[in-house]
Amino acid sequence: MLSAEKKYQILEETKAHPDKKGEILRREGLYLSDLLRYEEAAREGAIKELRNSVPGRKKVKDYSPPIAVKYVISFPRWLWLLFSN
Repeated sequence: MLSAEKKYQILEETKAHPDKKGEILRREGLYLSDLLRYEEAAREGAIKELRNSVPGRKKVKDYSPPIAVKYVISFPRWLWLLFSN
């Protein structure tokens, strides 16, 4: 049983070298029908992911600093200088 990564690697290799498709299939012990099944699965997976994607920019999480940081930022400068020595 081949992993998904290996199947995709074989698929990409046969696309890159279509003249050596038979040699690659023999080396891996596969049939052309196996390769066609891998192509169909990759196509369906790509369509599924594209269907789930939303156009536009990704939403960035709203960053709110911790309460201590808010307190330090709102601390009066003259008081800050008094305690910094």
